[in-house]
Formats: sequence, C-alpha cells, structure tokens
Amino acid sequence: MSHQKTKKNPHTFRRLLSCETARGDTMPSSDDQQRGGSYLRQTLRGDFTFKSRRKTLHPVRAFLAMHVWLGLFHLNALIVFALLFCLNDRPSIRNGLIALYAVVCVFPNKKPYPKWGLRVANHIVHAAQQYFPLRNKHIEEEKHLKLVANGTPVLIGLEPHGVLPLQMAAIADYYLFDGAIRTARDHACFKNEGERQRLRDAFAVSSAFASSSIFYVPLVRHLWPWLGLDPISRYHVKKVLSNGGVAIIVPGGVSEVLKMEKEREVVYLRKRYGFVKIAIQTGAALMPAYAFGATRTYSWWRLGPPVMTKKLAERISKILLFAPIVFWGRFFGPCPRKGALVTVYGPPIEVKQTDEPTQEYVREVLDRFIEGMEKVYYENRDVFGYKDVELVIE
Repeated sequence: MSHQKTKKNPHTFRRLLSCETARGDTMPSSDDQQRGGSYLRQTLRGDFTFKSRRKTLHPVRAFLAMHVWLGLFHLNALIVFALLFCLNDRPSIRNGLIALYAVVCVFPNKKPYPKWGLRVANHIVHAAQQYFPLRNKHIEEEKHLKLVANGTPVLIGLEPHGVLPLQMAAIADYYLFDGAIRTARDHACFKNEGERQRLRDAFAVSSAFASSSIFYVPLVRHLWPWLGLDPISRYHVKKVLSNGGVAIIVPGGVSEVLKMEKEREVVYLRKRYGFVKIAIQTGAALMPAYAFGATRTYSWWRLGPPVMTKKLAERISKILLFAPIVFWGRFFGPCPRKGALVTVYGPPIEVKQTDEPTQEYVREVLDRFIEGMEKVYYENRDVFGYKDVELVIE
C-alpha cells in the first residue's frame, strides 16, 4: 500500500493524506471496489489556507461567502424560472442553457474531492466562524479524542435541527478541517506523532450526515459534500463507524422541524431508537451535543393549521424528505441573522457492542443519551442566553 508523503510545517501543520483504505491496515472488499472507489478515504480537508485564518475577512466578503453556502437553493429556483420563462424568442440559446444545466445536475461528485473545492469549503467555514461567530465547547475533549485515537468510533447526536443545521460548519472545522488535530497538540496525551496519526486516519473517514433530499439539488449536491456532509442512510453511517470514524447526525431530523416552537426549544428524541441501535452494533460511543443559537438564525412560517392539518403536513414532509417551511434571514434573504452559535459536546457514553441488541438495552442507552442531552442544555443555558427557555424532549 502506498502512502503519499506528509508535508510537515511547524507553522501551518498542514497534511494531505493519500486516498487509501479507511483504517490504513485493511483492504476494501470487492463490492466496495465495484462502487467506483466510494470506500476510499477522503483526503483530510486540512487547513489549506491556515494563514488566511489569522486574518479577519472583510464583512462583505464573509456575507458573500454565506450566500454562496446558503443561497444555492434560491439560485436554483431563479435558474429554473429563467430557463422556463425567459429567452422564449431565442430557443437555441435557451435549449443550450437547459442542456448545460442538466449536465450540472448529473455531474458526478465522488471522493476524493478536488482540492479547489475543499479550498472553497474551507473559505466558507472561515467566513461562517467570523459571521456568527461559531464556536465548539467540549466538556471532556481529551477523553473524546483519546477514544478516537484508540480506535473507538464516535456517533455524535446533534440537536436541535433548527430551520437549517448551520452548526455543521463548526463541526466541519473541528472534525473535517483538521481542527481537532491542532487541538490535540495542546493535550499532554497527544505529544507523540503516532496518536495524532491515528486521529488523522479516523477523521479521514469521518462525515456529517443530512437528509438525502438536498443532494438532489444541483450545485448544493457538490458544495455540501465538500463541507463534509453526506446523504444519510443506515449503510453510510455504519460504514463510517465500522472504519473507526466520527459520524455526526441530527437524530430529530425533518420531523423535528415540524415540532419547532418559537418560545421553547423542542427536540424529537424519545422515539429515535435507530441511531442508538447503530451505535451499539458498531461499538461506537454516543456523544450528545447541543447547539445554542441554532433556532434563532431564521424567522419561519410552517405549513400546518389552519391551512392544513398537522398530520397532512407531516405526511407531505415524509414524501418530500424535507419540511414544508418558508424561512428568511437578514434582509428577508437566505443569509441567517448574526448571533453566537455555540455547540456544546457532552461526555461520550460508551456502550457494549452487540450485533443484536435487545430492545430493553437500546431503550436504556437512549435514556442515558437523553439524560446527557438535558444535562448539557441545563448546565449551559444561562451562559448562552437561554436562562428562561425550557427544553422539551418529545
């Protein structure tokens, strides 16, 4: 097995890992090889522009980067409208543009991703960190990193979903843009290169997951994977964890968006047994995480009573795989409102690995996870402006 040489620089600490097998010591199966290399681990997004992180972006530049990230849905709507109703007097030009747009829609986006795409993603993460600002806070960071370095996968359950899980940008920086590697250097237990290398190997197969529906949207399906997001499925989450990586999901999902309230924080967890079962089957530690500020980024109007019943709205969301909701941010556009967005990670919850866990054990672990989520929320809400806001877990 060949490895690309690692570039060492004491100032930037940049490293690019070669596309090799996920753990560095096992070969992909024939089925994975037939999938066109989807098993290959992604080059760590790394801090390709570490020096630029030391600079403060101009507010206009940060604002534009946020629009590139979050305005692609609106851009697609405008493109479709223009192609359908404009240039009617020039059919040859219109047909050519439609053909070009169709090519973009189906253009493949497979790992390893292009370096220029990862640089774009890195710039967006930098802009988002400055714009809100974004921040991560780990309660037991050293224990968490030690588990990963020792080969224990971690499944992070992130709440709340909000209109859009914008806190994923902070998570991308920490787990997918080499932030955790830089952080590990500050801990005494990671002074040797061997442990940092094991962390790099684990983060090279790590991923955050989102609803599969957004990966049918042109341009979004290219940019968002560069940011570290993949379409969620039981198979893909298991694959990340089986290879010793970190998987980040929002357990409440689209269903949680339909339960949002403007006066309380509502998360949908009590019937979410699936992600707990996956963690047990793969031996992954579960880690609750709560993003303070996630529900304050957008104003929204949700389809439901009195326009239609709540059940009908839920049925529509299940068919479409996204919530029937209209939202707006600054200047009534796609850019969210400014405000600190802090993700607090609770202590990892270790589980006993078993291929066929009993329902009782799954329920027990879920209860421990919910208890951990409540503890994270109530021990930190005063600090982040949620003193009088109650958390409701359904």
